[in-house]
Amino acid sequence: MRRLDEQANMMKEKFQDIDVKINKVATMGPVGGTVVRNTGMSYTEIQSKMEDIQRKLFDENIEERESEALNIEYEKLVTELESTKEYQEEREREVKAWKDENGPLNRAALERIRSELASFPAMKKTAALKRKPELKFLDCDADQITKKHVNDFKGLTTQNLTLDEARALHACMPEFRKDQDQQLQFVAQLKEKIENEMKKPKVKPPPPIVAKQPLVFKAPPQRGGGQQGDFLQELMKKRKQQG
Repeated sequence: MRRLDEQANMMKEKFQDIDVKINKVATMGPVGGTVVRNTGMSYTEIQSKMEDIQRKLFDENIEERESEALNIEYEKLVTELESTKEYQEEREREVKAWKDENGPLNRAALERIRSELASFPAMKKTAALKRKPELKFLDCDADQITKKHVNDFKGLTTQNLTLDEARALHACMPEFRKDQDQQLQFVAQLKEKIENEMKKPKVKPPPPIVAKQPLVFKAPPQRGGGQQGDFLQELMKKRKQQG
């Protein structure tokens, strides 16, 4: 189980790295300086090979040496896949579709969260930024965020952010340079947070309380002669009979 957990975490990190590279390819083109292996495989063949490697990596009986070799091969295939025209065109379409769908929602969330923070008293705002230091970027414009040091992006997490906060942060992020890996990774995490929150089932409000039919107390049964019985008189009568 420990090895499986480690392998799962490793694959998750690889997929996050791929997301970062996708953003680079979609916004700035292929990453320069990378030696791309060319095996002659097509886009579809490379994808099939990567899926086959993933299945082997998640096999609980895989040996450590084989796992290391497959991870190296997977990295090479990722780089080769990114160099294909089909990959770049597909990713560009996906990025554009995501921005078209989420861009207006993100910008609206940015206005709401900025307005909310601006309405806080100084002490309350300080406490809010202490709990969620990621929100500090909402007080900055795109140029200021671009000039921030890489250390300002280290140690950040999207775990405690709400959907609105993640959308607001994504909206205020500028287009980072391809060498700003830490910043691009944070943007990818924000995108992943938004998508995960959107997948969660929405909690339905409880059904309205419906008033029950009022209880109607029936009159006690009538005794002989059409008169209602008197409990006290009946009790006294029985006592006299017993006495």
